[in-house]
Amino acid sequence: MKFYDYVLWKRKYVDLWTIPHFLIGVLFAFYAIWADMPILTSFYIMTLVAVLWEIFEIKFDLHEEFTNRISDVFSSITGFYLSIVLIDFFQLSGKTFEFWFLIFIFIYVVINIFGWWCHYLRIKK
Repeated sequence: MKFYDYVLWKRKYVDLWTIPHFLIGVLFAFYAIWADMPILTSFYIMTLVAVLWEIFEIKFDLHEEFTNRISDVFSSITGFYLSIVLIDFFQLSGKTFEFWFLIFIFIYVVINIFGWWCHYLRIKK
């Protein structure tokens, strides 16, 4: 079995796409704090974006189990919540805050590029 095989990327509840969904919640939390946005407003926007993304996937026929769609939205919410709690707990600010924000952006971009590359390899077979 190769890493790009379908079985790793498409599961009933949680799959490798759960990671970028979780990270988008993390990034929304970091952005909300960085931009001095109200946390609750940012949470609502992030949740709306997560739900709209799942609707986009349905519209463009990206096949996924319904339970996985629900899991994707909840993983975004979990990423947001945990980030808010941990940023406060560790008192992240200044350069340390910016460092972690950039690290999470980098990880998000790399995982998405890798995920779509694996998708391309699967449909090419």
